[in-house]
Amino acid sequence: MEPLLLCILWVLCAKRPLRPEEFYHALWSGLSLKGLADSELPDITISDAGGSANRCVISSSKGLAEITKAEKPTVQFIHESVRDFLLKSGGLHELWPDLGFDWEIPSHERLKQCCYAYMHYHLVHTPVSKLLSEAKPNLQREGSKDYPFLEYASQHVLYHADVAADAIPQDEFLSRFPIPNWISIINLFERYQARRYSPKANLLYILAEKDFSNLIRTRLHGDPRTDILGERYRYPLFTALAHGNKGSVAALLNSPSTICDGVDIAEGLNCRKDLKEYQNRTPLSWAAQDGRAGIVKLLLQTGTAINDVDGEGRTSLSRASWNGHEAVARILIDKGADINTSDNFGSTPLLGALWNGHEAVARLLIEKGADVNVSDKDGWTPLLRALRNGHEAVARLLIDKGADSV
Repeated sequence: MEPLLLCILWVLCAKRPLRPEEFYHALWSGLSLKGLADSELPDITISDAGGSANRCVISSSKGLAEITKAEKPTVQFIHESVRDFLLKSGGLHELWPDLGFDWEIPSHERLKQCCYAYMHYHLVHTPVSKLLSEAKPNLQREGSKDYPFLEYASQHVLYHADVAADAIPQDEFLSRFPIPNWISIINLFERYQARRYSPKANLLYILAEKDFSNLIRTRLHGDPRTDILGERYRYPLFTALAHGNKGSVAALLNSPSTICDGVDIAEGLNCRKDLKEYQNRTPLSWAAQDGRAGIVKLLLQTGTAINDVDGEGRTSLSRASWNGHEAVARILIDKGADINTSDNFGSTPLLGALWNGHEAVARLLIEKGADVNVSDKDGWTPLLRALRNGHEAVARLLIDKGADSV
């Protein structure tokens, strides 16, 4: 019954339908874990859909699955009624009651184990490592031909782990997950250079990009840091935002959802892929600049340093002030932000607010004790800037607070 169970789980729960040669090796990997398969890898070629792979499908499925007749064949049930019997009529639970009614979680755990074991089985791991070290052309073709399940296993092992994480702890799995080796394999099958990971890519960034929110929460239990630099979008939060991964955004902010104070903090943020939007920003300085009060609150709750500067030497309060976000500026000030820190150009939050004509923010900063006599590298003081922009009321307030009128 074990081959039948594995066959059914792969057809029901695979991220995508498996090709015949993938299915053959996937089944072998799962049975090997139970000591029910030969120690040697199955000998199969991609063109063998009508031979040993076909016999494997028919035998393991007891005739319930078949190889499709499509140009690119996959393994599927012979009829939709098979799926209905297993799921709607309770056939799966009747045949394998140990799976329980939440059968998908242990099923994905089982498939995760199949993927992980295949990547690290010595007859796969050793020659693949040698193959990668040779750096010769057609590596992808050779990898797919000799180890047909390797592409699926590497691309979706984390997917199955993420689904299983709903009820099965994945702490140990993540702690021993071999990131460098996985990156080498995953890059082997990635066509586009821009989508490949660097050898030092951080697991949290990868999980955020793939939208594996359950695994993100698991990872953060052991290491709460989210401000980890690296890769195309620099921070895990930025890659989650760029890909519209709301679940990952919430997980990175240690929030049960993207709703904060009754507002969806991810509204309007789907798929913001423009790299310029995040250039020289930290997550907190970006959120402050964009007026995202909810994200600012949640970042501060996770322990983000409030006075850290970004690539242009600006604090989050400076970003909020320059862009006129009074509510965000108030949150930052109330949480202890330094109101007089100057950026690379010598400009303080007050000067930034006045430069762009944000009178309400300027008033807030003045009332909270901002230095009214500071000057930037060009000699502009808050009073000169207020007068230059025609803010007479603010100018009077500055003078009342001790601004030098000379």
